[in-house]
Amino acid sequence: MSKLSSQFEICACPICTISPLSSWGALGSNNSNSVTSSKIQSNNKAILISSGESISPDQLAAKWLFSNNGVIYVAFNSGLDPILRQWWYEVLASADALIEPEFAVVEASHPAAQMIINQVPDTSIDGAAGIYTSSSVQWSDGRLERADLNSYKIVLAEGAYNKSISFADSREAGWKNVAFHELGHALGLEHPHDWNDADGNDFIDTNGTVMSYVSAIDEDGSPGFTSLDRDALISIHGEETGKKSVPLPDVQLINNLGPYDLAKTWKTPSLEVHFNSGKLIQEPKTELKKTELIFTRFDGYLGNKASVNLDWKFSENLKWYTPEGYTRGFHDVVFNPPSQLTFSPDQSSITINLWIVDDTIQEADEWLEVKAEPARTPDYFINAPTNPIRLTITEQEVIEEAAIITITSSASSIDEGSNFSLTVKTVNMAPGKIIYYSLSGIGITEADFLSAKLYGEATIGADGSFILNQSLSNDFLKEGAEQLEFRCFSNNTRTLQLGDTYNVKINDSSAFTIDVDSNAIVNVETDGAMLMRKLFGTFITADSFDDKILLSKSKKTSREIHEFIESGIKLKMLDIDQDGTSSALSDGVMIMRRLFTVGSEGSALTNSAISSNSPFNTVPLAYSGIERAIDILKL
Repeated sequence: MSKLSSQFEICACPICTISPLSSWGALGSNNSNSVTSSKIQSNNKAILISSGESISPDQLAAKWLFSNNGVIYVAFNSGLDPILRQWWYEVLASADALIEPEFAVVEASHPAAQMIINQVPDTSIDGAAGIYTSSSVQWSDGRLERADLNSYKIVLAEGAYNKSISFADSREAGWKNVAFHELGHALGLEHPHDWNDADGNDFIDTNGTVMSYVSAIDEDGSPGFTSLDRDALISIHGEETGKKSVPLPDVQLINNLGPYDLAKTWKTPSLEVHFNSGKLIQEPKTELKKTELIFTRFDGYLGNKASVNLDWKFSENLKWYTPEGYTRGFHDVVFNPPSQLTFSPDQSSITINLWIVDDTIQEADEWLEVKAEPARTPDYFINAPTNPIRLTITEQEVIEEAAIITITSSASSIDEGSNFSLTVKTVNMAPGKIIYYSLSGIGITEADFLSAKLYGEATIGADGSFILNQSLSNDFLKEGAEQLEFRCFSNNTRTLQLGDTYNVKINDSSAFTIDVDSNAIVNVETDGAMLMRKLFGTFITADSFDDKILLSKSKKTSREIHEFIESGIKLKMLDIDQDGTSSALSDGVMIMRRLFTVGSEGSALTNSAISSNSPFNTVPLAYSGIERAIDILKL
């Protein structure tokens, strides 16, 4: 048998460059519709799969990472910085949550290692921020095999940090974006502009796929795989099912090295600029009047500093001066107009104070304006004002426009245990302004929500609105409907309410019953059996024939039944004899006897089952109290 060919491949991620944006808010994306081309620019996942529509198992094992009995084994260079190693763990864990094979970490010398990951101190690797290399050989009988096992590598350079420009200047996010790009190559993805397999897209940018060379400010702040990337990877490796494969002895799965925060994002924020007095202010007659020019960055990651340049213009009749040495009756405005502002890390707003000077001279309106301009190209902010912000000073009385808010809900009536959202739309309120809210009502406590607080704040978005998502908890108590009252306020002491109170009805739909499978029938062979198993400390799965019979008419999944019974135990609803514990051999036995009905009348219900610590033992006909306690749970 002879060797037909050998192939050494290098897949690279370029040093990040983003074309200058024509205006703030543009993302630097190219539009394929405006370009004449003989190629059909596809958005199908096939544009990312290295061999077209699919990759065969033999191809995968020869050129890329592959499932070795359900596990992909990777190694790290021994000199890799611990912080970068941790970042790689998070990148791998993100891919692990997406595709069926598990990732595991082994030593570079381990025979199962499929790839070695490394970082070099150079700015680039032959002009690239990162590379994936592989080496395969094809034999005359058609077989593909790995050639030089040491050639399967991902190597990142210092230039990977340059991608931070797409992620609010976060070095971590920029670096991870390059890491995801190279991991995509290692898993079988190609650049969308690669037409060797007769499909591609020359214009899709990095918001469409991490594999693109067309860089853009990231829209959601996630450095990871996009939906198109995920579709392509699932097509190659299969979708994650939750089934965990067992690695080789003494090998750790990547998920066992966590936990990881895989939901973290670094979205580039927006910028909003406004005068707190509005666009018009009346000139005072006897004293200085203060107004504030407020710059707010919001709706994004604020962990790094950011600058904005300011271009000031003044009407010919406006005379301004610094606070030191101004003349009342001559100067109109007192302030220090900076040419640039810089937000410190985690700082959301900067205020410039201006004082309007009083005089008794009747004169025409005066104005000053400021235009916020990028301090770099591309700009730090994904959205920012494109026009100057003007303040007009007038002799006339100014009537302020009232702020208006409108509140709507995804539903006016919500069941316990469900999710809903409240949308607040505003008029005459600047984007970036903070609104304070409260959740209240008779009987409403924090226990009614899974995680929400009864008081909070939200920031008005660029469209003048914000959305508050809520998740109601199940308390499994019979308490009737409750009325949730939602209010918005302009101050954090919540004394100045904006708009009307909005009411949402919470339906009492989750009271605990022993109809645990919710099929409207209390059955000793299903409900009773599942209650007993849980009280004994075990629980059903869907793996055995008997359990499938138990669940065959259930309106709930096995997991939902488990959580439902668990809540009943925690709330003492299954502590039938009220001795402080929910026991299979006391409470469970009495429930089962009551469900059988025949042979459980009178004291036969409680004989040798009721706890000696039960308060029912101190009253005549203890069994009658137990009967009532069980029958209530059957309703």
